[in-house]
Amino acid sequence: MGMYKAAKNDSRFKSHLKRFFHAGLKHKEVLRRVKEEYLSNLLMRQLAVEEKVKEFPYDTNRRSTAGEVLKPKIKFGFKTLRRRLSNLEVEAMGVQRPIEDTAKPTMIFYALDSDQKNILITAIRAQKGEILLDLNSLSWDDIRPHLDWFAAIKEKEKGGEGGREKAGRSSNPKGGHRGNDRGRQRENGNTRGSSGQGSSGSSGQGGQHPVCYTCGRKHEGECWAKKKNIECRDCGEKGHYAGALACKKKGGCSSSSGGGRAIDHARAWDERRQGALVP
Repeated sequence: MGMYKAAKNDSRFKSHLKRFFHAGLKHKEVLRRVKEEYLSNLLMRQLAVEEKVKEFPYDTNRRSTAGEVLKPKIKFGFKTLRRRLSNLEVEAMGVQRPIEDTAKPTMIFYALDSDQKNILITAIRAQKGEILLDLNSLSWDDIRPHLDWFAAIKEKEKGGEGGREKAGRSSNPKGGHRGNDRGRQRENGNTRGSSGQGSSGSSGQGGQHPVCYTCGRKHEGECWAKKKNIECRDCGEKGHYAGALACKKKGGCSSSSGGGRAIDHARAWDERRQGALVP
């Protein structure tokens, strides 16, 4: 029962051993079967890694209904290639089948297309200062620095493009809604109507309403302050909000007798405001 006690911290291994002991097997027989299962599982994992090495950098787990490995339609970048190789090295070390350095160059060249191969070979030849006639003489130490360098270049270029896109969006944050804004302005210009004392004619810019005399805002239709007979907190009169042009403290008049003067006052105030906004 020494093996069973050793497995007390692993519930799955403990339940696995129970099957053998409940079958009435002796301790040595249980140990032999456990070793056989372990070696069998290890061999299956090793074969899976070797299959991935042969199909590098493609994922052998992605297969079609016919059992063929599904290869991607796009070419691999150096950064992706380096990451796939690193992951495969970790898996190989886990099953005690490390990838030999002599096999890595072959795997790399198998994964690259013709243009990528030419780029890599040109860089290696420029560094070594000699023309390598036999590509098989290339070692992993010759390829690895350039693979990392190309990956860094691609990552930097990708970051630069993303930075330029962000800069463009920040410099013109409303650029994407420009068409919608124009549409809303045209719609406002077509639906603009008379609002009595609440609005007075055009403000000089198409598609915009003049400043309301009784509330100080731009809107269409009858003003809410006049419609609901809102009481001003500054002068006590009804029909306008506090701080509006109609307020007595602002020099206005909210009575019906001063309607014409109120419209002229609102129009003049709006024109002065628009003139101040023009640079």
